[in-house]
Amino acid sequence: METITTFKNEPLRDFSDERNRSQVEAGLAEVEALIRSKALHAAPIVDGQRRSGEESFVRRDPSNVSVSVGTTEFASLQLAAEAVRAAL
Repeated sequence: METITTFKNEPLRDFSDERNRSQVEAGLAEVEALIRSKALHAAPIVDGQRRSGEESFVRRDPSNVSVSVGTTEFASLQLAAEAVRAAL
């Protein structure tokens, strides 16, 4: 199983600096490519490990509902209970 890294906020960026602006534009292009390839997928994470969900749901672009931006898996009650136990 894949281990997920800990989330951390990034520092604020000055977009008048061309270098910062081009880095963000490159990141957006990368996400757009993932959306086009249908590679964005969110699954439950329990104790740092990605787990399979019970059901899945296709997330759509609210400005263009014909575009799927990714798939989300939902945890079962059993998996949710396991996540709560792992968090204690």
